[in-house]
Amino acid sequence: MRNTINYLPLFVFICGIGLLFSGCSTKKNTFVNRSFHNLTARYNGYFYAKESIKEGVVKLEKGHFDDYARVLPVYQLGDEKAAKSVYPEMDRAFKKSSNVIQRHSIFIKDIEYVKWIDDNYMTIGISHYYKKDYFAAIEVFDYVLKQYKKNEIKYDAMVWLIRSYNEGAIVSKAQTLIDMVDNDSKFPKRIRAELDMAIADFYLKREDYPLTAKYVEKALINVKKKKTKIRLTYILAQLYQKTEDNRKASTYFAEVVKLNPPYEMAFQAKISQAKAFDGSEKRKNEIKGQLVKMLKDSKNKEYFDQIYYALAEMSMSDKDEKEAIKYLNLSVSSSIENVKQKALSYLKLGEIYFAKPEYKAAQTYYDSCAGILPSNHPDYEAIMSKRESLTGLIVNLTTISTEDSLQKIARMSEAERNEYLDIVIENIIKEEIRKKREDQERLEQLSNQPLSQQGQQVSGVSTGSVWYFYNNTATSFGFAEFRKKWGDRTLEDNWRRSIKESGIFDIDGNEEKELSDTIDPLEALRDKEKYLKDLPLTEEKMILSTQKIVDAYYNAGIIYKEQFADNKNTVKILEEFIGRFPESFYKLQCFYQLYRCNLALENHKRADYYKDILLNQYADSEYSRIIRNPDQYKTTTASKNEIEAFYIETYQKYNEAEYVLVLANCYRADTLYAKSEHSAKFNFLKALVIGKTQGIVPFERELREIVVNYPNDPVNLKAKEMLEYIENTKPEPAMEIASKYKFEKEASHNYMLFIPTQTNINDLKIAVSDFNSTYFSTSQLSITNLFFNDSIQILVVKGDGLADKTKAMTYYTAIKEDEMVIQKAGGKMVEFAISTANYPIFFKDKNVDEYKAFFDLKYLEKKQKNN
Repeated sequence: MRNTINYLPLFVFICGIGLLFSGCSTKKNTFVNRSFHNLTARYNGYFYAKESIKEGVVKLEKGHFDDYARVLPVYQLGDEKAAKSVYPEMDRAFKKSSNVIQRHSIFIKDIEYVKWIDDNYMTIGISHYYKKDYFAAIEVFDYVLKQYKKNEIKYDAMVWLIRSYNEGAIVSKAQTLIDMVDNDSKFPKRIRAELDMAIADFYLKREDYPLTAKYVEKALINVKKKKTKIRLTYILAQLYQKTEDNRKASTYFAEVVKLNPPYEMAFQAKISQAKAFDGSEKRKNEIKGQLVKMLKDSKNKEYFDQIYYALAEMSMSDKDEKEAIKYLNLSVSSSIENVKQKALSYLKLGEIYFAKPEYKAAQTYYDSCAGILPSNHPDYEAIMSKRESLTGLIVNLTTISTEDSLQKIARMSEAERNEYLDIVIENIIKEEIRKKREDQERLEQLSNQPLSQQGQQVSGVSTGSVWYFYNNTATSFGFAEFRKKWGDRTLEDNWRRSIKESGIFDIDGNEEKELSDTIDPLEALRDKEKYLKDLPLTEEKMILSTQKIVDAYYNAGIIYKEQFADNKNTVKILEEFIGRFPESFYKLQCFYQLYRCNLALENHKRADYYKDILLNQYADSEYSRIIRNPDQYKTTTASKNEIEAFYIETYQKYNEAEYVLVLANCYRADTLYAKSEHSAKFNFLKALVIGKTQGIVPFERELREIVVNYPNDPVNLKAKEMLEYIENTKPEPAMEIASKYKFEKEASHNYMLFIPTQTNINDLKIAVSDFNSTYFSTSQLSITNLFFNDSIQILVVKGDGLADKTKAMTYYTAIKEDEMVIQKAGGKMVEFAISTANYPIFFKDKNVDEYKAFFDLKYLEKKQKNN
């Protein structure tokens, strides 16, 4: 160090002489030139570029939110918004390094003589990487790998290439590079940890937890930064938890705590230790004691929901279900902002009640969970499916009790009915007043509590019988559920959403809101016509009501049997069904299902009873033949299983919006399984797809064919209900997108912002200019403004930063979120990108709505909707 300091003035002097005599030429390969350009390239450019990248990475890490319910990512990169936040730092690094390469590279006869040039190329690639421009990053790293293949920096390029391939989801290239470099004996130890982390990231994205753990362990051997070591140790603990090696998981979680991590991670490590405890009584009591102690610490108030959940899991391990339910309810009620945790607590409660089985309670908790469960939850589809099944069961059970109540009232004399309704209405009003008073008292209590104590209580689940008019939910439950299944989800793009009373078409409901503001709710409850309209007072309505009960009984039985494998409840409801409706369309199916369920329950006496009914009274039925001939049973079952599997596959494709394939499958089923019991279902599915893709007229035609061709199938009623909705609806044609505009992805674009003429255009231009120089400093952008009409002016941005559709949309997305631009524009902005070819076309008639519709459809990929 001393010698370096002594010779530094001499070195600077020599460089100064070189400056005078050579002019710092990059065309001459002399010692003085090389020395000057190496010194400047390192300390004037590369150093500041590297520092700028460090600043950006720190910003990303500070803004990163870790979801501890999942295995943490190896790198804290964040989303597109996070990447945008570091554009200034990365652009600065890009500029610094680009200037170094341009001004200081001595590249003669395919040899680079300035040793910091390759490092600056790496910096440029890294800046692209953190901006999530992975293809640009790959291009740079690949250049370094090929251009400097004899230099050690090629290994740095390989590591960053693997990282870029990982983020860009280029799996095959990532795997090839990993295979090539992993066992390279010359790979430098200084970046071995970086390589192992990149490989671990690759396998983590593939959810290959054992291999991920292997490379995380290897990375921990060489990693130097404490912060990185803590994160990798936590990830390793999670990986062992995933592979159900609870002993190792608990050990590594304990190791995380010893490393003194940030408070959030230390807390999560302690919670995870509780979930991964090894089962010994002593260890269990220690961990439980730690959790209880954490509840006494006010610093943990926002984490109480997670602590209670961990205690509930320990109680479940001890098979103490009552205590687990208590802790889970405490978890829900103490949850402040952690929606994910609340969803998990609701889910666990749903699972407990489902296992009992108490399906009404289970449905309530699954429904509460579904309302807040993030769609990226790993079991999202399975949870939603079970919720659908539970809801379907409760809908059918509610239909039975509802229609029974309505029929009972309908069969009264008019005088009896009016007298009865008067009593009912008074009771409803009293109940409404009582509930309002309770709500007001509860609101006052909450307003006097600190925010952190305002937990949300779990709504109670009534399992008793409630008469129809006392239960507002019951009066619309089946209808709302039908809407949810067949209305909004399947037909929202083609149905005019105008039935505000039902809400089936998900409109904003402004008219309803205005109405509710002007009418006294209690007076509305006194309107007797409201209660009479649902009563089946005609013979036709009574028949339809009875058919609803019959269908609901059978559907509930099938849900118990096929979806829940609950033979006991299947027997109970089907025996009740055939007791009430012995000659229904479903009687043979019921007898056969009762025979099968009683066999499964080993109740041979009852099984023989139903077998004898089929064999003696319905000897020629398919079910009798199956009972008599087990071999035929196997063949028939195999055939039915094949049809069922094909239908499930087709229905899944429908949910995935694979409409062409769904139609192809439906037509195939019509040929292969024309007389199967699934024929009606396939045709109904085909109708839904036609409604989704072809509009109201062909959809209505298909529904009418179902009504005619399948009079006794359960889908008949659904088709009738949908036809009723259509008849009460007047569809408006969707706005046609003008064909005069052309969609050109590769064309240069402009950005247009429409604002009132009274807006201070100069302030806005300054805000946009500041935005451009901060986030798009490497682009050449110009700003102009022009008057659109007497009340509107336009700010237009042009330049190479909008060179194609992708770049234009990147700019559009970024500027939409800039607070200063929003403020200067007056808050509400109408804006879009427009190609230079469409720009003059737009100004011919200046139809903003028409072009905005084109922009929404082609650029934002929004589907047209009837408004």
